[in-house]
Amino acid sequence: MDIHELINDYLERLKNGDKCFDEFFKRISWCVEYIAKKYLADKSFVDDVVINTFDRIAKNIGSFDANGNGYAWICKIAQNESFNINRRESRPEVTLTSLEQAAAKQSGISPEESYDLVRAVDELDESDRRLFDGRFLLGKGVAEIADELRVSVGTVTNRLNRIYKTLYEKLTKH
Repeated sequence: MDIHELINDYLERLKNGDKCFDEFFKRISWCVEYIAKKYLADKSFVDDVVINTFDRIAKNIGSFDANGNGYAWICKIAQNESFNINRRESRPEVTLTSLEQAAAKQSGISPEESYDLVRAVDELDESDRRLFDGRFLLGKGVAEIADELRVSVGTVTNRLNRIYKTLYEKLTKH
C-alpha cells in the first residue's frame, strides 16, 4: 500500500468513527513535518504546524471526500498552516499596550491620562467598535466572539488585527 492509499484508508476510517487517530498521527506526522520544514521561514514552528494540521484534520474529517486525494488534502492544510504562521510572525504585533503607548507619546501624557485612544476607538465604525470593546473592555476571548458573531476565529483575528493597525496608524500620525 503506497502513502496515498494509506492516508485515504486512515481518513475514511476516521470519517466513519474509527478510533485510529493516534495510529494515524504516528504514521503520517513525518509527512506534515516535511512540508512544514519546506515552507516555514522559522523552523522552530514545525511542531505548531503539525499540531494545527492534525487539529484541522480532526475538525474537518466530516467534509473529506473518500474519493478524493487525502494526501493532497493534508499537504494543502499543512502548507496553509505554514503560510499562516509565516504571515503572523512577519508582521509586527500591535497590542492594546502599544496602542496606549503610542497615544501617550503623541499627547505627551501618561497612558492612563490619554484620551487619544478613546477618541480613536470612537472613530471606528460600529461593528469594529463592538468587536474591540468585546475583546478589551469585556475581556472576551477570540473564540467566544467568533461564536457570538457566527464567524471563524480567523475572521475575528483578522478583523482585530486590522482594527489594531488602524488605531496604531491614527495614534502614531503627527
